[in-house]
Amino acid sequence: MRKPDPVLHEQRRQEILAAAEICFADKGFHQTSMADIARGSGLSMGLLYRYFDSKEELILSSAARDRDASLGAIAAFAVSEQPFLVLGAWLQASLQQMLDPAYARISLEVSAEAARNPRLGAALIADDQAIRGALTAALRQQQAARRVASALPADSAASLIVAWIEGLSGRALCEPDLDSQSYAATMLHMLQAALRP
Repeated sequence: MRKPDPVLHEQRRQEILAAAEICFADKGFHQTSMADIARGSGLSMGLLYRYFDSKEELILSSAARDRDASLGAIAAFAVSEQPFLVLGAWLQASLQQMLDPAYARISLEVSAEAARNPRLGAALIADDQAIRGALTAALRQQQAARRVASALPADSAASLIVAWIEGLSGRALCEPDLDSQSYAATMLHMLQAALRP
């Protein structure tokens, strides 16, 4: 029996996640069926279930992908000698995603579902704690290097930065023509004023 190709397997998983996200944005979490996702990804139901066993698993995988992207950016920020350049790039990428109306609809759907679904709620809390913990540690590392204001409470600053980024997903629905670049530049300017030593 031929061994599965892990690169091809992961590529197929990402294609399924992309199809699921389109379905969730269009129809909502509860109105989307696994059959809708199978159709959207061009797979049979049997093949779809080889990759994901439920809609919940799709949401958890999507959230884990976003968490890992944030953790990678935070790790780069922690060690950079030009932390505000790295912070600006992370803000731009995050806001471009958060201010996308389709992503905003999914984000609000997932938040609502997490309030009712203990497994999903626990996973999202764990992801949030991982991101805030990593950002707190990164800010402290930059404070020790005297590149970030040492008097600033790193844990509170990390929580506020995360809340600021995530809260902007609601703006995408109220202001669909938002310019993510302008928002990121303004946010970075405000953060620099607060974080610079």
